[in-house]
Amino acid sequence: MTKYCVFRLHGPLAAYGEVAVGQDRHTFPVPSKSAVLGLVAGALGVRRSEEEVHRALAEGYGFAVCADSPGTVVQDFHTAQVPPAVLMKKQNHIRTRKDELSVPRERLGTVLSRRDYLCDLVATVCLWQRKDEVPYTSEEFVAALSEPVFVPYLGRKSCPLGLPTEAQVVDATSVPEALDKAVFKSDAFLGPVHLSNRTGLYFDDVSGAGVSARQYTIRRDSPLSRTRWQFADRKEGYTVIDRNRSGA
Repeated sequence: MTKYCVFRLHGPLAAYGEVAVGQDRHTFPVPSKSAVLGLVAGALGVRRSEEEVHRALAEGYGFAVCADSPGTVVQDFHTAQVPPAVLMKKQNHIRTRKDELSVPRERLGTVLSRRDYLCDLVATVCLWQRKDEVPYTSEEFVAALSEPVFVPYLGRKSCPLGLPTEAQVVDATSVPEALDKAVFKSDAFLGPVHLSNRTGLYFDDVSGAGVSARQYTIRRDSPLSRTRWQFADRKEGYTVIDRNRSGA
């Protein structure tokens, strides 16, 4: 049996960015490993500067996520005023957004971007220990997600959680079994959001998942440096599973 930390992520809006170049900022259909571990680390009170802890979490825990309800993609059109890069290099005092806007108005330019969000996504996450020594246990994850140190959000700070995570520890032989055993009392508050009985499962290609992949892909979402915002490639498996939502 493997001990899994299982919890749910749901909110009116969520955004889990892919590699972004240019003005279009797309979102992956489910939470990335870096986003989930960042949320858990924030709940534990781990700061971004504590890079060794972040790396230990990424290396010490396996990760899987199930899209219970895929949500709907919506797009937001953004405009932002910024000073030219040449002026930014010359002005050492520009350290905050307020400082950026303090330059003469005629020097400000406009940056355009389109950002994708997932509306009403419901995702269930599984984390399991795959190394003997890890900085935190599954029970500590559960306690932190129940009373987080830093406010959790779903990819962007403008995307708060809509319901409690209801984090719990489940003993099971595989990720699908752990998902079926988990009980979420907040189902009654999802309203018109439909939870599918046949869902996509994305998971680390490591021992402990207990499920075979239909296909593999490479995602760049394994944290290398939170302060420099650098991520390594990760091999991720994908399959489709049938869900038993009785919580048995």
